[in-house]
Amino acid sequence: MYQKVKPKKNNNKPKPSPVTISQSSKKIKFSKKTNWKIIISIFIIALITFISFYPSLNNDFTNWDDPVYVTENSLITNLDYDNIKQLFSKPVSLNYHPLTIVSLAIDYKTGYDKNTKIVSARPFHATNLILHIFNTILVFFLIYLLSGNNLSIALIVSLFFGIHPLRVESVSWISERKDVLYCFFYISALITYIKYIKTNKLFLYFFVILLFVFSLLSKGMAISLPFILITIDYYLNRKFTKKLIIEKLPFIILSVLFGIIAIKIQSKGAISEFEIFNIYERISIASYGFFMYIYKLFFPFNLCSYYPYPFPFIKELMKLPVLFYLCPVFIALLGTIIYFSKKYTKLLIFGMLFYFFSIAMVLQFISVGTVIIADRYTYIPYIGLFFIIAVFYKYLSDRSIETKNQKYKIFKNLKYVFIIILFIYTIICSYTTYNRTIIWQNSETLWTDVINKYPMQVETSYMNRGNYYARELSLKDSVYLDKAMDDYKVLIDMKSKNPQVYSNLGNIYVMKGKLEKSIECYNIALLFDSSDYKTLINRALTYIKLKKYALSLKDIEKAIKISPTLQQPHTLEAFNYIMLNDFEKAIILYSKLIADYPDFYDSYYYRGVAYYNLQQYDNSLNDFNYYLKLFPNNNQIYFNISNIYVKKSEYSKAYQFALKAKELGYNVDSKYLDQLNKKAVNLKM
Repeated sequence: MYQKVKPKKNNNKPKPSPVTISQSSKKIKFSKKTNWKIIISIFIIALITFISFYPSLNNDFTNWDDPVYVTENSLITNLDYDNIKQLFSKPVSLNYHPLTIVSLAIDYKTGYDKNTKIVSARPFHATNLILHIFNTILVFFLIYLLSGNNLSIALIVSLFFGIHPLRVESVSWISERKDVLYCFFYISALITYIKYIKTNKLFLYFFVILLFVFSLLSKGMAISLPFILITIDYYLNRKFTKKLIIEKLPFIILSVLFGIIAIKIQSKGAISEFEIFNIYERISIASYGFFMYIYKLFFPFNLCSYYPYPFPFIKELMKLPVLFYLCPVFIALLGTIIYFSKKYTKLLIFGMLFYFFSIAMVLQFISVGTVIIADRYTYIPYIGLFFIIAVFYKYLSDRSIETKNQKYKIFKNLKYVFIIILFIYTIICSYTTYNRTIIWQNSETLWTDVINKYPMQVETSYMNRGNYYARELSLKDSVYLDKAMDDYKVLIDMKSKNPQVYSNLGNIYVMKGKLEKSIECYNIALLFDSSDYKTLINRALTYIKLKKYALSLKDIEKAIKISPTLQQPHTLEAFNYIMLNDFEKAIILYSKLIADYPDFYDSYYYRGVAYYNLQQYDNSLNDFNYYLKLFPNNNQIYFNISNIYVKKSEYSKAYQFALKAKELGYNVDSKYLDQLNKKAVNLKM
């Protein structure tokens, strides 16, 4: 009897990889069912993202760069040709991003109220949120293409891109418009590039270059795009050929050009020199940032808008914390794991390279700014990490791990555990984002949050909150002056060497009427920086209030040397000469002011006063009459003219002008009027 031969099982069958790379090169084919799934997915993502960031629509401006970019930026007040030309020729806040400034100018036009002359923050926040939602949708389509038209992968990546708490800084901070705007063009360029690879249509290639230029004109971080394009080439199995190299040349040239522009501009102040760090310590700092961003992706807690360098630790022990020195070792271990991951290698390399290339510039190997990490720097880089997570979810959802060992039975349906984790993570992200958005409500809430998390460490937080109390809230309630003073005193306790601390404290003492104390503060500020124009002017003004005109004049003369084209010091100089009874010098200065600043009409008034004191009554009368034509309801000028006519013995006219001054509310002594009237009558007789 013959036994039935069973076919031998093929145990060498290749195991499926987490994502089938070949699928990525297929053309997208939409069925009606697929269309509806995509539409519903996008709607859900957009809705959850909008809800998570909804509080931002009620937020105000903050005093962290918003004055430079919006409230005190004359470049955005109109959109005429000359102004737009300036936008493309001048950097703002040590950054060259003209398209960003143009977008802010459009919002300014929408939010500015001509009656109240106040600009609303709402249009700016609305634009940021709309751009972020658009970016989230673009990320959906980018990942849909990269994953071989996989809906679940695209859904996961775009959802977490949209609602992750580290997005808050980019969306809720008006000055970070550059983040959401450059990302819009950046992701659009990546999508177009994949389309170009699939179709080989030349016009798409040139469109990618155009989008890249727009992205570069929105934020300098866009220079990473050529490296991301090469990473996509690797992921889509494009052969490394001469054509591929030539294809990247325009992008590399543009990156180098804009990189040089950025370095040239930021070297004037943004790039810091921390000479206390050696090469390995700089590598350690960069590695720390690399890992902290990954850590905060999974654990988005204890977030802050300002993460300072660990200077208290450095000053005490003269070295970085141990964790910093270990981070380069962790990177080496991570690289080893990726190398030996076999079937996951391509996915991990792509995701990590996407992350690294897009964040490398801000890893603080060369210190830019005063923060060691910043939430906003993860805006695009996290796409690579989310992609790895989403692909592993897809891999688990397609397979269930079966084992005969009862000990591991819990892992039989591991995909459901992963789904639960993703669901919980979604809730945590959305809830945390909502609350972080509220932190950006105004300058007080923003900087109080930093102070609570890093007490006595971040000078900027105390300075900016103190400024907010003194300049904005003190107008509503004088108690905020004391709060501002408390913040400045903390800075003094921190042994701050920032002259602005003492200058601002001096301003508060002026507002509280303590003029001598304010002079003491201004003196300390000028010891730190003797060329501080504003402090010199403020001390000069305080000396005028103290009637110390000679001392005021010395400060004004220094201020004129620093800024000779500004009007204010010249007007104060002329005024001081009047108060010092040097009327001839005052007349010379006011005549020069009239020639240089014809719209400053007070020059006529004060020159008239100087002429009067020199008994040049006709000249004085000419200046006062000119001033009177401009300000016909000025009661002081009528009384001054009355005095001139007294000196000229024209009592009838003197009486008429004195009477007019009284009608307009000037306190004219009735005896003076009677005397003038009698003298006028006697002259007629």
